[in-house]
Amino acid sequence: MKTEIKLIPVFVLILLIPLTSYGQQVGTLEIDLKSVGGEMTDYHGMAMKIYQNNQQIPFKIINSLSGNPYKVSLPIGYQYKVEVYASSMYANVGYVDLQDSNGNLNLIIPNPGSVLFTTVYNDGITPITNATVIVKSSNGTYEYWTPSMTNDDGKTIRFWLQPTISNDDHYIANVSIGNNLSYNYYPVNILQGASNDIKIITPWPDVASPLVASVYKSSSQKISKSDGNFVVQLYDSNKNKIAESKVNVLGEASFSNFKVGSYVLRAIDLNDDNNGVWGVANIIDDGKLATVKIFKNQTSNNVLNTTQDISSSHEAYAVTDPDSISQSLQTVVSPELLFDIKEWNSNSATISDQKLLSDIGIKANYIPSWVTNTAKWVIDGKITEQDFVNAIKYMHRSGIIK
Repeated sequence: MKTEIKLIPVFVLILLIPLTSYGQQVGTLEIDLKSVGGEMTDYHGMAMKIYQNNQQIPFKIINSLSGNPYKVSLPIGYQYKVEVYASSMYANVGYVDLQDSNGNLNLIIPNPGSVLFTTVYNDGITPITNATVIVKSSNGTYEYWTPSMTNDDGKTIRFWLQPTISNDDHYIANVSIGNNLSYNYYPVNILQGASNDIKIITPWPDVASPLVASVYKSSSQKISKSDGNFVVQLYDSNKNKIAESKVNVLGEASFSNFKVGSYVLRAIDLNDDNNGVWGVANIIDDGKLATVKIFKNQTSNNVLNTTQDISSSHEAYAVTDPDSISQSLQTVVSPELLFDIKEWNSNSATISDQKLLSDIGIKANYIPSWVTNTAKWVIDGKITEQDFVNAIKYMHRSGIIK
C-alpha cells in the first residue's frame, strides 16, 4: 500500500503571517482623533511621533496624516507611546500595548482658541494701519493659512489656533510694514476654547525723525549751486510720490512728517532737458534714520542708519531681514562664535565687542548692546540662530558693519 504525502510549500505558510522586513510579526494600530465633544476631528495639519517601549527616539514619525482614523503598521509585542501634534503644537499623548494583529487608540484633540491683535506704535496708543501680521509656530514649521492686514484701528482678523498646552510651545506674531521692516512679538500662548486680545506695541514711532538727504557729485563732495538746480523726491513702497524738497546751497534736502517704512529717494537735476535722475537711494526708515547720501549715477542703496539702539527683549524684539543682503551673512553663526558665546555665558562675563567682531570677520565702529544680548539668547534657546543672523543683517543695513 502506497502512502501519498502532500507537502505545503513553506513560502505559503510564511505568507499567512504578516512580517516586517526583520522577520517580526506586525499588526495594525488604528488611531482615532476626536474632539472634546467626542466628534471626529479634521486630520489636516496633524502629525504624529510613535515611540516603542521606553525609547527616547521616535520609532516612527508621520509628518502628515492621510485620514482619520489613521491606521499604522507596527511590530507586535511592544508597548507604544503615541504623541499627536496639531499645527506643530503638542496636542495629546496616548499609550497602547500591541500584543495582537489589531489595536485601537483614541486621542482627544483640545478645542482651538483664538487671538486678535491690535498693533500700535511705540506710544502705545496710535494704531498702525495696513501692516501685515503673520502668525507662525516658534519652530517655523507652521504658518497660519492667511496673513492679516490691520484696519484703521490697527486690528487684525481673529486667528483661530491650536492651544499651546506644552510649556515649550508658543506662536510668534510677525508685524511688517512694507517688505523689509518687521517686528516679532512672542510668546503668544493660546488657551483651549478661549478668546484673547493682545496689543502689540512696536518699537517704531508714529512719525519718523526728520530726514536729511545729501546729494553728492563725488565720493566726498556735495553738489553746490553752480552744479545746477536739484530736487529730491520721496516715493513710498507703492511708487507713489509723497513729498518733494528742493536741494539747498549745502547740497541737502529735508523731509519730515512721514511714517516709518520703505521709501525711494530720487535726486533730480532740473536743468537736465529730460529732467534726468541724478541718483537713487532705497531706504528703510525705522523712525530713527537721520541722514541719507545720494551719489551721482547711483541706482540703489539700501540704507538704515540709526543714531540709537533698538530696544530689544527676548519676548518682543525687532529684526530687519532685507532680501538684498548678501547670503554670505548666513554663515556668521559659526561653531567658533557659538563656542565663544557659550563660554561668555557660562562665565557670566561681558561679551567683548572686538572678540565678536573677530569671530564674525567684519569691520565696525561699535556693536549695539542688543546685538550682544541676542548672541547670548542663542545659547539660552530664547531665539534661533536665524534671529541672530537677522541682527547681523540689520547691522549691515545700518552701515554699522562693512
